[in-house]
Parts: sequence; structure tokens; C-alpha cells
Amino acid sequence: MSGFLKTCGAALLAVCAGLVLKDRHRDLSAVVSVCAGVVLISGAVGCAEQITVFIREVTSGSSTSGYVPVLLKAVGFSILTEISAGICSAAGEEGLSRAVGIVGRCEIVLLSLPYVRELVGIALGMLKK
Repeated sequence: MSGFLKTCGAALLAVCAGLVLKDRHRDLSAVVSVCAGVVLISGAVGCAEQITVFIREVTSGSSTSGYVPVLLKAVGFSILTEISAGICSAAGEEGLSRAVGIVGRCEIVLLSLPYVRELVGIALGMLKK
């Protein structure tokens, strides 16, 4: 919890610094924003690693362990899509932001197709009996 509060505080400080610098030093303002973004995302990576370890521990040895890598990839795709779309949006490229969102969703659907095929096969097998 305290890490979360520190992250929020750092983000607010970066926003304030960026706003103060924006009028006089536009380039420096952009550098502050990028550096703050890198620091914040690196904190999120540490959090994601802990979540990944937990999920693997919980599912190890169970029949669902084969689904965990797909789940983690889907979560990773969604996070990267959100970050990329946010950057595009912040740069004023709303159309590109929406396109990135569509591509991200398509990748997640593509990733899940083998499991959808498996579920459809199971359902059809049950209907034939």
C-alpha cells in the first residue's frame, strides 16, 4: 500500500514539475515526463513479477497450469496495448490510439483461439452423446 502511495505521489510531482516547466522549457518538460513514466513502469514490472510468481505457485501441478502462460501473455498484451494507446493519445493521435487498441484486442483473441477451439470441440462432443 505504501508503495502505491509513493507511486501516486511521484506521478503527481512529475505532473506538477511538467506543468511548471511546460511554458518556459518545453523540452525539459518532456524529459521529466518520460523519466517519470520509465520509473513508474519499472515499479509496475516489479509488481507484475510478484503476481506472476504467485499465479505459477497456485496453479503448479494443477490441470490449469497449461493455461497460465496464455493468461499471462494476454495480460501483458493488454498492458502494453494500454500503454501504447495512452502514448498515442497523449501525442494527439486519437485515431492511432484506437487502432493500437484494436490490434491489441485482436492479438488477445488470436492467442485464445486454440482454447476456444478446444471448448467448442468439448461442447460438440457433449451434444453428440
